[in-house]
Amino acid sequence: MRWLAIWLLLVGTAVASPLGAVYDVHPTDAATVQKDMDAMVALGLSWVRILPDWSSIQPTQDHYDWAWSDLLVRTAREHHLHVVYTLGYTPQWLSLYPDDPDLEVWSRNRPRDLEAWRDYVTALVQRYGQDVHDWQVWEQSDIHHFRGPDADLRLLLEGARDRLPAGDRLIAPEVGEINLGPIRRMIRHGLRFDVLGLYPDGLPPEGTVRPLAHLPPMQRWYSGVSNEATAALGLAHQVEVVFLEDWRNFDPKALVAPAASSVEKDYSTVPLVSIRLLETPDDAGLHLVHPAGLTGIGWQSDLAHGRTELPLDIDDTFLYDVDGHQPVDVDVEAQDNSGSLPLGFDVGYDGVNGYSFTRWQWVDAGPGWHHYVFRITDGEFADPRADVRINALGSKGDVTIRSVTVSRSAP
Repeated sequence: MRWLAIWLLLVGTAVASPLGAVYDVHPTDAATVQKDMDAMVALGLSWVRILPDWSSIQPTQDHYDWAWSDLLVRTAREHHLHVVYTLGYTPQWLSLYPDDPDLEVWSRNRPRDLEAWRDYVTALVQRYGQDVHDWQVWEQSDIHHFRGPDADLRLLLEGARDRLPAGDRLIAPEVGEINLGPIRRMIRHGLRFDVLGLYPDGLPPEGTVRPLAHLPPMQRWYSGVSNEATAALGLAHQVEVVFLEDWRNFDPKALVAPAASSVEKDYSTVPLVSIRLLETPDDAGLHLVHPAGLTGIGWQSDLAHGRTELPLDIDDTFLYDVDGHQPVDVDVEAQDNSGSLPLGFDVGYDGVNGYSFTRWQWVDAGPGWHHYVFRITDGEFADPRADVRINALGSKGDVTIRSVTVSRSAP
């Protein structure tokens, strides 16, 4: 790839590369930071994303400890590295849940006082505004990093934007696996930012191409990338900056996008996709995510041991990123209820407003198998993990499913 050859020639020159390091380390000594950033420059990296923790910088209302962030910003400046400063996480004294002992709870929500958040951003700009011009609000938007709704993220983004100088860029929290649903919801819910943060890990390199092609037109950056093929494919598909997680083991010679693989089967012209859930599943465009629960006659829940759902992924050539514009019918074939306990299920699915559910369906008594059809009119079907899930949580006994079919229906 021509851009790769040019970039390799530029290593060691003053021209910036599109690659950087995620530098998420516990506070350490200046010699270690110096050595690490020496290594970044030697690898040809031009960017570094740092994550000083707000709760450590401002552990109480009237006390700031800038030692660690000062060291990071100063050393990056000395190495001519472009800095992305990631803002978060909430100090306990400002938390919505200050009495909760779990750090994953009290620090992963927006602060209860948004003026204190704005003041924190102002303090950062006053201290580092000469060296930092790219600011990311929180690291990722998933539940492990942020436990509030989109409305809370919007307040944080707006508060940061109010205090940043004109021309500085605001970066959205990274969306895992380039999941288009949360990205569209952020935009639909009024979140405003300059750069879309993406976290592609969890997808195989070739699995990133389709979602990248469906993204809305805006600047996009990768972060947390752990292999060279994913980085190369991103740069070849309009990702402007790639932050490497395992940058110490980065091999520039391996920065080559894999050849496009031919699609084994194309379901774009067929009326439906289906799967029969035998011990060896008969997959016709509806893919089983994992085989747990398969028996000789179908998939069976195991409520006593926590197996409550059957996750299935619709082939992307049949349905992908339809944004509610393509109604579908999901036909589920379930074994009759021959016992005394009520058996039932519904269908969870990737919807335009997030993970959604159909009506609940009780399984009929009587011998044999029964078909139940669920109409979905607000599907997104862009979740990289599973588009639909047959959900038995709420059933009084275990449910057996023999087949599932998904068909397009008329609007």
